[in-house]
Amino acid sequence: MALGLLAAACRSGSSKGGSATGTTASAAPPALVDLPPVPDTSGAAPLGLLPPVLYTLKPAHPGLVLTWREPTLCETIEVERQDALQPYPSQAGPPVVASVTRGAAPAPARFAVPAGTLSYLDTTATRDYPYTYHARCRRAGVASGWSNELATNPAKP
Repeated sequence: MALGLLAAACRSGSSKGGSATGTTASAAPPALVDLPPVPDTSGAAPLGLLPPVLYTLKPAHPGLVLTWREPTLCETIEVERQDALQPYPSQAGPPVVASVTRGAAPAPARFAVPAGTLSYLDTTATRDYPYTYHARCRRAGVASGWSNELATNPAKP
């Protein structure tokens, strides 16, 4: 019998000798709000889109030959070249205007090849300093992360 009175007091929101501090059972639950999805800012590639794996970078006269393996189906392979200590084109700021007296440094290379291409001859990499390459897969307007890097100096076999 005491249990029935306690249950009735809880349903009514009050108890003997106290004031109501809760809500009644007839109150509507709070409205649910649809929140927009949180954007992915991790920089991770979509599931299943992997970058190429760079295998070799060898001198070829003139230039360098870069070879890779394509672990996922890509529409294109984008390759960037870093010259000496310059940043990759994707990491560089606005272009710097070269001084007329000092001459212009070669522009860092960025090129794309169709899917299924497994090598590239870079005939512009001929100076006596190190060149570093990385690549990524692009499919349906989405790019994978960047691949491993390979570097060599074409003047030093």
